[in-house]
Amino acid sequence: AAEVTPQRACRLIRELEATYNIYVGNWASLENNENHVPWLQERRGAIEWKFWDRYQRFLRADEKLAPASIKSLHEVTEDVLSRLEAPDRPGEWDRRGLVAGQVQSGKTGNYTGLIAKALDSGYKLIVVLAGVHNSLRSQTQARIDKGILGFDTRNALRFDQAAQDIRIGVGRYGSFLPVNSFTSSKDNGDFSLAVARSIGVQVGGPVPTVLVVKKNARILTTLHQWATRVGQADEDTGRVVVRNVPLLVIDDEADHASVDTNGPKRNQTDDEVDPTRINGLI
Repeated sequence: AAEVTPQRACRLIRELEATYNIYVGNWASLENNENHVPWLQERRGAIEWKFWDRYQRFLRADEKLAPASIKSLHEVTEDVLSRLEAPDRPGEWDRRGLVAGQVQSGKTGNYTGLIAKALDSGYKLIVVLAGVHNSLRSQTQARIDKGILGFDTRNALRFDQAAQDIRIGVGRYGSFLPVNSFTSSKDNGDFSLAVARSIGVQVGGPVPTVLVVKKNARILTTLHQWATRVGQADEDTGRVVVRNVPLLVIDDEADHASVDTNGPKRNQTDDEVDPTRINGLI
């Protein structure tokens, strides 16, 4: 056996402290539960947490995340998920919230964990709004590739076309799970109606879809057109309604480009002022 010198002992202690001596602060919440139907507590045991389980394995093995950090991530994402509506809740519903965190505090990893749990719960369409530039959108897509999809979207967009040699991140842990993306981590890989149509997968089908798009008026307009093409006009209002497609929209850095800066001025009411373009499209 190698001799344990004081220097080696100190190095070992520092490594153990770096791995396990993690302080994770508590979070606080403000909520309005009007029209919210609690659901997660009674269903938790019946849900197969396949996406979440392999994401945890990825965080431990690849990201070297400390157990305390993974535990905190699990608790926070479960708390947020419980505040959403059950994806199979009948009728029309709309639940909104804001999650705030410090710079470089792991927000992307947090909402990636939430996406995993939302997919496990039955959400069919996940849209991540990532910045206003191609570079940031591409970086975010690459994170989603590793943490959710499990394959490199530069080479494939459908899970059943992802060859073994392009599987990355979570795709190397456990079973390969069905999930598609019509956006890729290429610089020009933002949402395109032509690409979505060529893939031949309908929104709301048996395989869920995860998209990462820019906060760009043209992109958001095109995305809305695609997502609502399977809808039908409501008999009473004439408005196009898409049924049975539970949607989760995550607005990354929601304080950038998303805020309605056209608020009413003095002597104006809300209905006299149109929202900013991006805000209105979101």
